[in-house]
Amino acid sequence: TDCGDVEACAIRDVMLDVRDAMALILDKTSIATMRARGLRAAAPGR
Repeated sequence: TDCGDVEACAIRDVMLDVRDAMALILDKTSIATMRARGLRAAAPGR
């Protein structure tokens, strides 16, 4: 309801860019990579 014209809605356009960027990151990230990042973040001294 905030955007009267869905095709011209700037918020919708930006959110589509965000969705596409997230999908690209997730497509390129493996479970092993996510696990390694989690282990580094949980390491003492961090």
